[in-house]
Amino acid sequence: MIWVLSLKNLTKQTLMGFINQLRLVYASRLLSQEEFVYTIDDLSFICGFNSRASFYRNFITEFGCSPHQYRTTVQHAIKN
Repeated sequence: MIWVLSLKNLTKQTLMGFINQLRLVYASRLLSQEEFVYTIDDLSFICGFNSRASFYRNFITEFGCSPHQYRTTVQHAIKN
């Protein structure tokens, strides 16, 4: 249990907050790939979220846009 306190002191996040951030970073990397082959709904489950609503809510909180908007923005930036 002491490692949880150390994690919280280092990251200023709860264990679940830290895990969710890792999941969201993984989702953003997958969304950034040109050969992205999953639906956004599939992606939410691949990244470990139990519901689409939870994935969208956390993604918007972390990145300030929906996963679809994020993908569109990244793909536009790659093309230019």
